[in-house]
Amino acid sequence: MLLKAAPFARPGLIRHEVYDHLKGEILSGKLPSGSRLGEIALAQRLGVSRTPVREAVQRLAQAGLVEIMPNRGAKVKTVSTADVEDVYAVREVLDGLAARLAATHRTTTQLETMRAALAKIEQADPNDFEMQIAADLEFHAAIAAGSGNLTLKATLTSLSENVARVKLLSKHTNQSPSTRTAHHDLLEAISKRDATAAEHLAKAHVLEFRALILNQLSSERTPR
Repeated sequence: MLLKAAPFARPGLIRHEVYDHLKGEILSGKLPSGSRLGEIALAQRLGVSRTPVREAVQRLAQAGLVEIMPNRGAKVKTVSTADVEDVYAVREVLDGLAARLAATHRTTTQLETMRAALAKIEQADPNDFEMQIAADLEFHAAIAAGSGNLTLKATLTSLSENVARVKLLSKHTNQSPSTRTAHHDLLEAISKRDATAAEHLAKAHVLEFRALILNQLSSERTPR
């Protein structure tokens, strides 16, 4: 699952496994924004040489997850207001389209997959934000699959890592009453094959979280 960082085991293709492991720790929040990524410390913790760690950090920088500072090393990139704006501008359009198409094309099996993912969010341990976010991404991925549009599904999948990092900022709202209502209303519209309502609800849900996260970032960065 995207957000689960499995216990590290020394692999054959070390550089790829180091990259995947560190990426998982970043996306799960185990390595939060601003965390320093010292080569020596990471190499010792993972039981590998510094070379695969260096290569992994460079790849993570190319993926936009890590910031490399000349003569100061590397750190996990902090999610900025611009990052949130960019991600949610794209999500509003694509999630709305996916919901509209899913309401038209989804199968009974795909609808049950959406229901199952929603149940995972609600039944997850209240303190297991990693599981909650993973289940939330699974719910939206099921809607994308129900759209029947493979290009749209692939595009949303490629965006999921960016979404996961932003969702960490709103992790306490995964099981809130308003989120629960929004998810169930969206699922109901898809179930009834109401394409217009499904698109509207999906976009409204994205915009609500966008506003919530931007307000949170603003309050965190305002001098007290």
